[in-house]
Amino acid sequence: MTAMMTTSPRPGLRSPFDLPELRDRISRFVTLEDAVSCARVSKTWAHDYLPVIWYSIDCNKFAHNNTSIGFDIVVSKHAHHIRVATNVNYTSQIAIFFKGNVTQLRELSITMSTSTFHYATALDFVARNSASLEKLKLKPMTTFATKYESPLYCVHASMLVHPGCSLGPTRLASRLRDLDVSGLWMMREGLSTILQGCPNLSHLNLSGTDVIGRASLNFQHEGLSFLTCSIITALRPDPTDSQQQPSPGLLMHFPNLKTWSTSGSESELRFVLPSGLLKAEVKQHCPLLSDVRLRDSPESMWVTLFTDVFSNLKEISFDYKSMSVQVLTTILLHQDTVESIQANPGVHFDFDRDVYWVFVTDHFQASGRHLQLLPRSCTRLTELNLYPHIMDIDIVGSKAWNCKNLRTLRTRFKGLDSKERILRAIDLWRAGWRKRVLTRRRQSNIWSPGGNENNAEETNRLIANMLVSLKLETSTPGVVLLDNDNSIEARVARHLLQFEKLENVWLGYKTWHPY
Repeated sequence: MTAMMTTSPRPGLRSPFDLPELRDRISRFVTLEDAVSCARVSKTWAHDYLPVIWYSIDCNKFAHNNTSIGFDIVVSKHAHHIRVATNVNYTSQIAIFFKGNVTQLRELSITMSTSTFHYATALDFVARNSASLEKLKLKPMTTFATKYESPLYCVHASMLVHPGCSLGPTRLASRLRDLDVSGLWMMREGLSTILQGCPNLSHLNLSGTDVIGRASLNFQHEGLSFLTCSIITALRPDPTDSQQQPSPGLLMHFPNLKTWSTSGSESELRFVLPSGLLKAEVKQHCPLLSDVRLRDSPESMWVTLFTDVFSNLKEISFDYKSMSVQVLTTILLHQDTVESIQANPGVHFDFDRDVYWVFVTDHFQASGRHLQLLPRSCTRLTELNLYPHIMDIDIVGSKAWNCKNLRTLRTRFKGLDSKERILRAIDLWRAGWRKRVLTRRRQSNIWSPGGNENNAEETNRLIANMLVSLKLETSTPGVVLLDNDNSIEARVARHLLQFEKLENVWLGYKTWHPY
C-alpha cells in the first residue's frame, strides 16, 4: 500500500498581491469600478486604491444639495487624495474644500459668479493651489454680453500667486500648462504678466474673451503652441478701443504658435478685418503655424482663410456641415503638405463608444466622387477623419488612394449599415493583416542567408500553428478573406489592406486596430 504524500504551504508564503510595489503598479491601470472592488478587500489594499478612487471629484454629482453632509464627509476624509476638481460652482463647495485643506490640485474647473464674496473666495482657492496646478478653467455664470461691465469677471494675475508670496513673474503658476478663461475678460497688462509667470503654458483658451487696454510690455511666450480664440479677438482684442491705431493684436505674444483653433464671420473678415491684415499678422508673428481648426464659420469664411491667408498647412480641421465642392478645392491647395484632415462633428463624439451611431446625416454624399480627390491627391496624408460621410466602395475602388502612409481612417461605407456587418469587415481586415505579417516572417526566416535549417523548420511549424489558430479564433464564421468574395465586407477589408501602416479604423462602430 503506497502512502499518499501531502504537501502544505511553506510557512510565511505570501501571495504576489501582498507586495505593495505590485499593488501600486496595478492600481495605475485599473478602472474606477475595479479600484472600488479592490479597496474593499482589506485595509492594506484600500491604502493603495483609495488614491485612485478619489483622485478626481466632480462637484456636479452633489449638485442637488451643494452643502450636503455626503459631500462634506467625502472631502474631509479623502482631501489628501484629491488632485482634480471639476464643476466647482458654489461658494459652499469651495468652503468645504478649504475646510478639507485641498491644496495640491493639478486640475481645477471653477465658476466665477456675480457675488463679490464668491469671487474673492474662488480667487483665494485658485491661489492656494497655484503651485501645483497644471490645468485651470475659469467659467462665467452669466452671458458674455455683460462680462466686462462687471469687475467680477476680470481675470487677474494675482489669482495665480500663492498667499504669502510677493507678486512677480517668478511667483506665478510655473507648472500651469493649460489655461482656459473663455467668456471672461482681462487687462492686457495682466495677460503679459500671466504669460511671463507661466513658462510651461502650452494651451491658452481665450474664446469669447476680451483683453482690455494696452500693455507697456508685450511679452513673447516661447512655449505656447496652441491658441483658442476668435479672429476678431486675435487682431483687435479690445472692443472698447476706438482709437485710430488700435492696440497690437495678440498673435505677437506667440512666436512659436503651431495650432490655432478659431472662428469668425464673413462680415468680420470683409468689413472689419481685411484678409490682407490677417495674412500679414500670421506671416510676421506666427511663422510656424501649420494647424488651423475653424469652428462655427460659414463656407465663404472658410474658403477665404484657406485660400488667401494660410498656406502650406499640415493639419486642417473644419465643420463638416460647411463642406462643399468649393471648400474641397480649397483643401486641395494644401495637398503637398497636409497630413491630417478632420471633419469636426460639432458636438462631442466618442469614437470608442459601444453604441452603433445611426443618426449622422451626410449632406455631401451625392458629391462622393469629389471627396475621393482628398485621399487620391494628398500623398502625405496620415489621418483622414470624415466620419459623417458615407463612401461608396464602387467609387472608392475605381482609382487607388495615393496616401500610402495612412494611419487613421474614420468614415462610413454604403452597405455597412449594421454592427454585425462592420464587425465582419473588421475581422476580415484583421485576418488579412495577420496572414500578411506571418507570411513575411516565414519568408524572412526561411530564405535568410546562412539560416539554420532546424530553426527554419521550427519557425514554419510555429507559423502553421498560428495560421490554424487564427482561423479558429475569429469571431465571425467564414472570416478567411477570399479573392472571389465580392461582399461589401470583403471589398472594404481589401481596401483597408492596401495601407500597411493603418492602425486606427472607425467604420461606424468603435475604433479597431489590426492586432
